Amino acid sequence: HGICRSSSTYCGDNYCDSGEDCASCSADCGACPMPPIQLPPPKPPEEKPPVAVPTVPTTEWPTYVVTSWTPGQVFDVPPQGMTLLIEGNLLDGSPQPGASAVIIFPSSKITINELHKIDASTFAPLPKTDSITAVQLSAAEISITGGQKYFCANWEGTGFDANTVTVYSLYDGVWTELPSAWIIKNLTSSVICANITAAGTPFLIAGLVPVMPPMPAALPLYDLWIAAIFVIVIVIAVFGLVLLRKQPKAAPSEVPEKAEVTNVKAKKLKASKIKKRRG
Repeated sequence: HGICRSSSTYCGDNYCDSGEDCASCSADCGACPMPPIQLPPPKPPEEKPPVAVPTVPTTEWPTYVVTSWTPGQVFDVPPQGMTLLIEGNLLDGSPQPGASAVIIFPSSKITINELHKIDASTFAPLPKTDSITAVQLSAAEISITGGQKYFCANWEGTGFDANTVTVYSLYDGVWTELPSAWIIKNLTSSVICANITAAGTPFLIAGLVPVMPPMPAALPLYDLWIAAIFVIVIVIAVFGLVLLRKQPKAAPSEVPEKAEVTNVKAKKLKASKIKKRRG
């Protein structure tokens, strides 16, 4: 056989003499390299109900808040489990009310591979109308070894319709809603969690927010006072007109009668004065 180069410790990559086949090279250099393994396309995860575990972190678990990270960063998980909080500005570029959390139960290590920034306006699975908008709570791609893991988010204060908050997984470039058996939704604490024990693809927690119509601008206090005074003046004027209309009017026949009585009295008074002068 041909002679392997002195620096060679394995067959292949031009370490053997030119023209020497893999079998003869193996005799000189060791095992021949295996041909590339053709892996079958990935299959979607089987629908399995999550293990019955609490959905909300307790104070007994250590909590780690990720404010900065590097791809492939590894976190050691203590025996009692941990809660890893991933702040909203790492997920979508702007802070969201309520951070997402990965709840890890007894496990060895957790590795954050990538945090995806997803534009909710282009998120196809959720409908967008004039009265509803789609906004995601959080998204992440995480690989974990061992134990039970849940990817959670708190939608309290976000305005989300709780019935629309759900979890999606990116499979073959398409966001697919996870089976309901994988989802744990706690309406009391406004928390939704997805079983990501078989993690590896990006996960996204999203929902719908009803869009309220814009409220009319409030009038300044000065304008309110003017409006109130104007209303009061109108009310007084109307009330005055009503009183004037209710006053009784004298009948036409009564006027001459009163005038006649007055003339009789005047004549009597004049006659009495004349008598006094004569007497």
